[in-house]
Amino acid sequence: MRWRERTIRIAVVTAVSLVVWIWAARTTTDNATIKSTITVSLPPGRANEAVLMSPTRPFEVQLKARGLKTDVPRAELRLRDTALVIGERGVPLGAADDTTPFDAATLISILQGRLDDDGVDVRILELGGDVPPLLVEPLEQRTLVIGTNLIPISASAPPGALLIDRPPAVEPASVVVRGPRSLFRDGVIFRAEAVVEPAVFLGREPGRSFTDRVPIQIRTDPPGDLGARLARAPENAVVSYRIAERTETLVLGGEGSTGPGVPVQVALPAPDIGRFDVVIDSADAFLRNVTLRGSPEALEQVRQGRQTVIAFVQLSSNELDRAVLEGGTIVKQVGLWQLPSGISVADGGRTTRQIDALRDGLPPPAGVRVEVRRRGSA
Repeated sequence: MRWRERTIRIAVVTAVSLVVWIWAARTTTDNATIKSTITVSLPPGRANEAVLMSPTRPFEVQLKARGLKTDVPRAELRLRDTALVIGERGVPLGAADDTTPFDAATLISILQGRLDDDGVDVRILELGGDVPPLLVEPLEQRTLVIGTNLIPISASAPPGALLIDRPPAVEPASVVVRGPRSLFRDGVIFRAEAVVEPAVFLGREPGRSFTDRVPIQIRTDPPGDLGARLARAPENAVVSYRIAERTETLVLGGEGSTGPGVPVQVALPAPDIGRFDVVIDSADAFLRNVTLRGSPEALEQVRQGRQTVIAFVQLSSNELDRAVLEGGTIVKQVGLWQLPSGISVADGGRTTRQIDALRDGLPPPAGVRVEVRRRGSA
């Protein structure tokens, strides 16, 4: 009997001790510092109408808290990474006219609400760390025409320049840019460019066509940092272009040249070759300062005399007859060139008569002076 009473007494004492221990554990409080990484975002439904200007990156705060010792680990786990959505569960809207501040007090209230909703018995007493401002701006959209950084070929290009021989084609022709309204302030000009990198462009073989898929770059005037706040659609464009043959220039009959320049001849219709005698005035027999453009190999053939360049004045049958009736002289510009393959005339130059007139301050003759006589006439 005594053994039985002793056993019951021990069991009761043990049960009471366990209850007291559990009660003590549940009512014991503890202080803690909880680190929380905060991420702020727009709700999915506002992504097409607004842009989050700040904060654009997660930020960290330290929370001084006190609560049940058993609930502190739960609070640390709950607040370790916290995602806040604009306009939801106490998060301010962030608009310019929103009077609710996004500060330490507001953030404590928001985070405390998360703990209370989950039944975590921990109170946030103080917040340490910088709370960035919350700013949301309306989204604005513009359409820009896409340009390129390729330079069309021109007569003023330096010798040996690697250029395109026609304006490039860009597909698509325009890009839609979207960003916060503050980016589109008055006086700022936006440009869109599909840029082919110089290293790629200059490494291409002359005389061939190429197509490159390149990123569309958005630039402003005056220059500004657009960062990641400006979205574009599409992000890439296809640029098609043809690179001109590698060219140089050669001047025939220039100052200090030992050669007379480019000879000028008269081209007649075949039936009139036996009917008229034509003579070019000696002062117009050669063109000086003629600039040719072409590949280095073709120009070298001309420079060494292996290829000939000739300028022609073309006279029709009517012009020949009229010249005879009006005194036997006609003045006409050069209209035809005999050129080696791969060479073009960049500057047709002038005759000696034209150069002398300009030197004397007089208007130069309009062309080459040709004397015409009907064959067989006195």
